[in-house]
Amino acid sequence: KGHGDGQLFYPTGVITGPNNEIIVADAYNHRIQIFSSVGKFLRGWGKKGKTTGKFDVSSGMALTPAGVLLVADFYNHRIQMFKLDGQYVGALGSPGKGVGQFDRPTDIAVATNGDMYIVDWGNHRIQKRSSQINDK
Repeated sequence: KGHGDGQLFYPTGVITGPNNEIIVADAYNHRIQIFSSVGKFLRGWGKKGKTTGKFDVSSGMALTPAGVLLVADFYNHRIQMFKLDGQYVGALGSPGKGVGQFDRPTDIAVATNGDMYIVDWGNHRIQKRSSQINDK
């Protein structure tokens, strides 16, 4: 438990990436951390904030078929997208109740065809988004 590299404070999501890397949503540290398959810290990014690349509680995650990491950004009411080196790619959503809007998204899954299923916790629904992101 802690705030340094390799330490976690309320981890909320974990997935495996290329080369069996372990990708963790470190929610209350407002960041993503990546570890080797044996648990050695490799890299991480993010801190608390509202601007691009920052989080206000990072929660669930998924990888697109092209390897883009999607992260549910709970209190910023959006899904952020990154390359696995931490480079910001873009974001989906805004606060609200309409289609494509979120109220505290908590998790995300991606089908093999790229369709996204987003847990829109505050709106009590699952939103399906067709693959519309540029994975290049």
